[in-house]
Amino acid sequence: MLNNRTHVFVRQNGLNQIENMAILVTEDSVPNPIESLEQAITDWILETEEGKDAWAESCEDFNIGDVLMNYPSESLTRYLRKRGVNVLSLEQATTADVVSFDRILVDTTRLGSDEPS
Repeated sequence: MLNNRTHVFVRQNGLNQIENMAILVTEDSVPNPIESLEQAITDWILETEEGKDAWAESCEDFNIGDVLMNYPSESLTRYLRKRGVNVLSLEQATTADVVSFDRILVDTTRLGSDEPS
C-alpha cells in the first residue's frame, strides 16, 4: 500500500498571511513527485493542443494556479499518470493565516488553572 504525499504551494503576503495556497496530495509513487509533475505538464504542453492553449493562457508562466484551472482535464490527468503522479486531491485557499503547529488549542483560563492537568 502506498503512502500519500502532501505538497503545499504558498504565496505569502508578509510573515503571517498567506495570499494564496494550493494543497496537492499525491500517492507517494515516485522518488521526486514535483519533478515528475513538471515533466508531465511539459509533455502535456508539448504534445497536446489543450496543453499548448493552457501554456499560452498562462502567459508562459504555468504554475500551480494554472494546474488548478486545468485539473481534472482528462488529457492532463493521463499525462500525470504516465509520469507516476496520481493526484488524490487538489484544493485552493485564497486566504489563510499561518498558525504554529504547536499552538495550544485550549483556553486554559476556562479550565480553572493556568495549566491543563
